[in-house]
Amino acid sequence: MSTKEFNTSLVREKISFSGEGALFAPSEGAESGKTVVRSNRIVLELENSIGKKESLVVRSQTMASCLRFASRLMYNYFRSGLFMNRENPYEWTQSWNAVVSSYDRLYRPNLWGSVHINGVGVFKTHNSPLVDVLEKCALLSKDDYDAVGNVTEKALRQIGYEARIQHESNIAAVFFDKGDSIRCGIVYRDKSSDATFNFSAKGGEREVRIVEALRITSAFLEGIDLRFTSRNLQERIRRRELPQLGPHAIQQRKAYLRLLAVNRVITHFEEVFEVRYRPEKPEFFRKS
Repeated sequence: MSTKEFNTSLVREKISFSGEGALFAPSEGAESGKTVVRSNRIVLELENSIGKKESLVVRSQTMASCLRFASRLMYNYFRSGLFMNRENPYEWTQSWNAVVSSYDRLYRPNLWGSVHINGVGVFKTHNSPLVDVLEKCALLSKDDYDAVGNVTEKALRQIGYEARIQHESNIAAVFFDKGDSIRCGIVYRDKSSDATFNFSAKGGEREVRIVEALRITSAFLEGIDLRFTSRNLQERIRRRELPQLGPHAIQQRKAYLRLLAVNRVITHFEEVFEVRYRPEKPEFFRKS
């Protein structure tokens, strides 16, 4: 990573593969005879003091877990440097387990994540050969990631697989730190349409600011999802569509408690840094 600036983006992806052979078995999820991989992806371009570089790609099932994992990895990078060829290998599984919340463990038991460095899978909670191929090909099309589908089709053809790949993506968050402050733009789903807001944070140590900006963006995206879940369950219980006692009532309570914890992360960030929102940030507890 350049010492002068840090910039990256969180991207929501849907990749559809169609072809013949075991490689295209619908292990990820089938849709009209296709293998479909839905994930969230962020790239962290890292560099050490002598110019050695690593392109680290984090993928996960949810936007929040993807960013929390990225935040944790950036924290370790700032402390210990590049990840490959360390004398003491990084504890990927331990780090991932720390990222998964107790709420996720209960209500997203199959939550998955993966890390690729320079196109090589170094950590994954489940096996996905197609994603491995995709990340290798992403290195060849780094300056034009949207073209990765065509590059992957050609690579598969060279090893005997005829494939068609449809790649859809849209940006969920962007980050830019120029040294004295960080700016972030967030796109999220609000009721039936997309909504956006931005924040800037100034002050503190640059490395801490980058790590924490990734973390609170995760908190905002998770909070928006939890707010919807909590309110939806609460309203259905109020209308007696769901029983007042039982698993749904328990989930509503746990979602609300998790939302309180997420909000504390945001409040702490606002106490440490000089934060400005434009327009105003989403409110988790105000009645709509």
